[in-house]
Amino acid sequence: MPYTSPGPTTRHTAIETASAKTRRVLPKHIARRLDTLLKSLASRNSPKSATPRTPDVG
Repeated sequence: MPYTSPGPTTRHTAIETASAKTRRVLPKHIARRLDTLLKSLASRNSPKSATPRTPDVG
């Protein structure tokens, strides 16, 4: 049987699991910063952000 890479759902779950484990051992203020970073990265990888912006010309 050929190898198939994990789908987006599997990767998403793995990332959530890893970040939850990491968050448990971090001080609260750093865990909040991690959450902010992950949210920022998730919004950058959303399909909406894949649309190229038109430059402001003026």
